[in-house]
Amino acid sequence: MGIAEPIACLTVPCDAGRLSPNRNRGRHWGDVRRLTATARLAALAAYLEAGRPEVEGAVSVAITLRRAARLDPDSALASCKAVVDGLFRRRDLGHGLTWDDSAAWLEFAPVRQEIAACWKGREEILIIVTPREETP
Repeated sequence: MGIAEPIACLTVPCDAGRLSPNRNRGRHWGDVRRLTATARLAALAAYLEAGRPEVEGAVSVAITLRRAARLDPDSALASCKAVVDGLFRRRDLGHGLTWDDSAAWLEFAPVRQEIAACWKGREEILIIVTPREETP
């Protein structure tokens, strides 16, 4: 069986590091809420720009963070929660690639990080969505 063709490739202009649980510990809840809302809006804009793709089955999600500094592996995925929520919750939001973001609909590949000085000030999150291969 070959590699599945992507259903969608979305680039979300967002610095995942600003949403890191490690960075937000002790930050005022209102500030965290604003950052989260901004990330969700950036995800929505990327979704609309991609033509509002919708999927009826389960998908695999590959995430690549492009930024100047590396995040801890566990913080890397946690930092993408607002973006994932903005892209994969059609049931709650009325738009999204999948019906919701539960394990029945999404599986995540390990988060990749492309670290280079050229990403400073223009950080982004690349999301590649492919059909999930069903296990027998």
